[in-house]
Amino acid sequence: MGGETVLKPFVIIFTIILLMTTMVMMLSHMATSASQLDQPMDTSRVVGDYQDHLINPTSGYVVNSYLVVSKMEHPYQANFIFTDNGSSGGLTGDVKYVQVVRNNINYDPTSTDMWKKYRDFISVQRKTTTFILTPLSATWNGAAIPFSALIANFDDKTNTSIVRYQLSGNNDTLYLKTANNNSNLIWMNQFTVFYGWSILREGKVDFWSTIGMVMTAKIPGMNPILSFFISGMFWAVTCFMIFTMVSRIIPFIPGG
Repeated sequence: MGGETVLKPFVIIFTIILLMTTMVMMLSHMATSASQLDQPMDTSRVVGDYQDHLINPTSGYVVNSYLVVSKMEHPYQANFIFTDNGSSGGLTGDVKYVQVVRNNINYDPTSTDMWKKYRDFISVQRKTTTFILTPLSATWNGAAIPFSALIANFDDKTNTSIVRYQLSGNNDTLYLKTANNNSNLIWMNQFTVFYGWSILREGKVDFWSTIGMVMTAKIPGMNPILSFFISGMFWAVTCFMIFTMVSRIIPFIPGG
């Protein structure tokens, strides 16, 4: 009986250490994934699934041939405007101006200007936050997402193309949803465009988000089977720790 009394505190301490070690490992893994994502768009390297938040309008925009342009226009003339009130936009919201450019009249494959190097692309532009005293200091940041990348990332099981990229410090996501699993609908300007941002951001990976992802087996960039295994281990350790602590407080529970 005395041996069990001495052993149980060590079991609890060991369980807590194991739980904390798991958390540190997951935080380190997520930070690595975040740093990989915090780069200009690279369609040849895809980091694993992670949770995104759609921004307004969460219903997306239905695109058709009448809503595309043949050259880049001023951002304020964009047909599709998404307002992100849940990111870093403050009270007024962080606005993303989206244009679908087809048969770009300024197309020049040798150009270093991303607005010219693609014939067909989707442009996203965002104006950086300005101070009241320096309104002219704001700059426009943009990303050109070629249709070739959208086609390459098309999933015919979900009828969705997902492309993630870095835009002025944020890891953003563009979604294209088609009516069926025919990727040619993208070339035909028949799709719905959605916009999202990731909770996985460089320098913004927090402890509670990590716990939530581990508990729901949604660990970024990790094989789903391994993610489920770690999640199961997490739940087993947590339940064991709770049971052990409760059994110490309530003597008549078996094991107490």
